[in-house]
Amino acid sequence: MTPPRPPIRPAIASTLALLLLAPAVSSLPACQSTKPAAQITDSLGEVDQRRMQARQAFSEGERLRAAGDTDGAQDAYRRATMLDGSLAEAWNNLGVLLLERGTYLDAADAFRRALATAAPEDPRPARNLGYTYAKAGWGEEALKHYETALDRSPNDLESLRGAIRVTKELNFADARALDRVQRAMLIDRDEQWRTIHFREDSRITERLEAERRNAARR
Repeated sequence: MTPPRPPIRPAIASTLALLLLAPAVSSLPACQSTKPAAQITDSLGEVDQRRMQARQAFSEGERLRAAGDTDGAQDAYRRATMLDGSLAEAWNNLGVLLLERGTYLDAADAFRRALATAAPEDPRPARNLGYTYAKAGWGEEALKHYETALDRSPNDLESLRGAIRVTKELNFADARALDRVQRAMLIDRDEQWRTIHFREDSRITERLEAERRNAARR
């Protein structure tokens, strides 16, 4: 069921991030086993084969999506995740397609799975979660995920923009919000966004100064 959508007015739509296929897959950790060596080798071979098949399914999904066949791409991404549940790229891009169809809860679940297996410095699954919740009208939840993305990559521009937009809509003002705006002002070259950043910088600064004055009177 699609969650209710309060009237949040996105200023400028964030770009959905598509992950690129990782060039290597992490090896299995060493462990003690009572299985014969040949049996262990066979098991590892099966795992490698499934991972290879998962990468092939992911590549097929990319090809189908580029050709405009979103149904086929969605099936291919799902097949990839069934073959290798740790393939963050497939979970993420499946989430993108689900989000485009307006199935926010399913999209959020796919992005969470991508986040759990993506590289720790990769902000894109968390950013996409933020975008999903913002589209659904859940501003506070969206902000949490944008902050997670920025913890992973503090200067990720799309995550900064998303967090700034949601903060503005929620009328929030705190030190973290001010830091985000000031970092965005240093790296964003889009004139429309720079106008938003300067206005938010003024709004948040004035609010914080007013709070300090009020606290000093007490």
